[in-house]
Amino acid sequence: MKKFLLIFFVFLNTFLFGSNVYIDYPSNGTHYVMDSNDRAGVNYHILTVSLYFVTDWYGARVQYPDGHWDLWVNGQSGGWSFTQSGTYHIQAAVHVVQDLGGASDYYMYSVILTFYVDPHPIFTGVNISGPTSLGVQQNGTWNAAPIGGYWPFNYQWYYMYASNGAFAARSGIQPNLLPVNTWYPTGSNSPTLTRSFDYNANGVYLKCVVTDAHNITFTSNILTISIGGNAAVINSPHNNEATAKLADESPLSVKSSNEFVLKQNSPNPFNPTTIINYQLPEDGFVSLKIFDVLGREVQTLVNDFKNRGKYSVTFDASNLASGIYLYQLNAKNFISVKKMIVAK
Repeated sequence: MKKFLLIFFVFLNTFLFGSNVYIDYPSNGTHYVMDSNDRAGVNYHILTVSLYFVTDWYGARVQYPDGHWDLWVNGQSGGWSFTQSGTYHIQAAVHVVQDLGGASDYYMYSVILTFYVDPHPIFTGVNISGPTSLGVQQNGTWNAAPIGGYWPFNYQWYYMYASNGAFAARSGIQPNLLPVNTWYPTGSNSPTLTRSFDYNANGVYLKCVVTDAHNITFTSNILTISIGGNAAVINSPHNNEATAKLADESPLSVKSSNEFVLKQNSPNPFNPTTIINYQLPEDGFVSLKIFDVLGREVQTLVNDFKNRGKYSVTFDASNLASGIYLYQLNAKNFISVKKMIVAK
């Protein structure tokens, strides 16, 4: 009778306390995705919540997708690195040294849980995101996000000008002519690109070409980025001697300090120096450049951040031949172009 009661008590302890051994993680039904090295790390942790027994060993084992159970791994915590995708099962166990009922030296097992190892997603594309509108000479930041693929990735950014800008389009005189219909590399091997674009570009196209470790390459979506700024309206010259009449060549009277103003240079014609006055209603980056009638940049007079106010710049044409030249002010979203004559 004693022997029967002992066996019954051990069975009762195992039945009652077995549910008190469980796997803290992984949770039942968890999915693990293989990394770019085709490996998935899975850690486990075993908990016991009953105070009615003393244990001296914890362990866990897994059943692989092919059906075989691996050897027990010792420890209350541990893990594996799997290289095969599929459905796995995990079970925990503890060795009971003694329980309050007097039973000793037996094992209790957890409920068997299921988890999944999913294959690493193949490289299926790349998306870029970021601003689609910028002010003049304003920096923008764009990010490329590969969809799937294997690390490390190689990133190559490209841009293409959609047009040569209002100044070039309306005047036919093209300072710093920006080539269109051609992709140009930019940035470094990075998923992030930060830069500004030439103010002569009314629009810029941006894309990123990404290659993963398996040499699979995708080109991103193409972003269209509008660049702020409007040029003065001028007529196209009929020949290289610039017979065009540029708008508003007379000196401007400043009616308000809240306006951008580029005044006609004085004296004009001149030899060899002249003064160019301009007004800024707000702080910002300013450029003032000289071009010949073919649109080639001759000299940069200002290329810096300026506080709001009125400014005078002296231009020395000692090294230039006689002829007609253009000067252009670019500030914030304001662009203005005027003509001046060097007479030697």
